[in-house]
Amino acid sequence: MALKNLDLHGDTQQEPPQQATVFRTVTAETLDIHSELLDNYNAALALRETLPYRDDVPPNQIAQIMNSMTTILTQLTKFIARSASRTSSSS
Repeated sequence: MALKNLDLHGDTQQEPPQQATVFRTVTAETLDIHSELLDNYNAALALRETLPYRDDVPPNQIAQIMNSMTTILTQLTKFIARSASRTSSSS
């Protein structure tokens, strides 16, 4: 619910979510960090693409998304570099 639609003087009950959130259990053995980083980057990219067209999004939130994308790319680059060095050292 957007804050501009919040009725401070009316009913304080929120509507239930339309779809239940399902969290999947991930262990160290099943975690695919490369895919997870790419998924997060793509989600941030999709969000960033929609924000310039919305007047209700403050510039600091857009900056936070850009910072998140930079952090994800940094981690992805480190992961790829480590994977490449492991592959070349084991050969």
